[in-house]
Amino acid sequence: MEYLRERRQELGLLDALRTVLQETDTHLNGRFRAGEPAGDLLRYRARMVDQIICFAWSDFELETSGHALVAVGGYGRGELHPFSDVDILVLLNPHARSATDSLEAFLTFLWDLGLHIGHSVRTVRECIEPAQADVTVVTNLLEARLLNGDDALLAAVEQGIGADKIWPPQEFFQAKLEEQAKRHEKYGDTEYNLEPNVKGSPGGLRDLQLIGWLGRRHFGWRSVRELRDNQIITPQEAKAITD
Repeated sequence: MEYLRERRQELGLLDALRTVLQETDTHLNGRFRAGEPAGDLLRYRARMVDQIICFAWSDFELETSGHALVAVGGYGRGELHPFSDVDILVLLNPHARSATDSLEAFLTFLWDLGLHIGHSVRTVRECIEPAQADVTVVTNLLEARLLNGDDALLAAVEQGIGADKIWPPQEFFQAKLEEQAKRHEKYGDTEYNLEPNVKGSPGGLRDLQLIGWLGRRHFGWRSVRELRDNQIITPQEAKAITD
């Protein structure tokens, strides 16, 4: 953060954060070409984007607004591919002051920065209600991670989408299997296409992520390490997933 503050004083907010993003890309490209595991680089990119987004959140005076900034989806999982959407959720505190203008300016700034932002602005209730009807929504929220703000808001969402409230483990498991079957059918139900879809094809990223979602919903485990330590997957499988 100190480096970001120094660059901000030198270049201004937009140019400073653009420069840091460009430096991060150059740095990670070099490490990738040097043969470092992709998983390490994805997590490094997510951490750098965390710092950049939180720095902007603070600069727009949202840090003390009473609302919460949350990473969701793959970004919430702490992994960020180059050119991937950066999915964020702003959780509104109904008892806090209105921050509509600041939030609009903040989100516009992130787009101007060059990030591919997928955003939603909701209350706790507005998160829970659609999750009750849509397994994709609850899956997205399972990976939510607080970036800044009132952690009680995220805790309320997590409580409201708990397996004792909606989508109990067996229903969640069945719904995700049906979702997987439809996805595989869409991509020809084979990993041996000339140009397979690395995300949706059989054996692609979505199938790897499915292991984590099921582990989280059934057992409450939040990491591949916990799946490995509890002998749900082997050490070799855990390494293949994280690398």
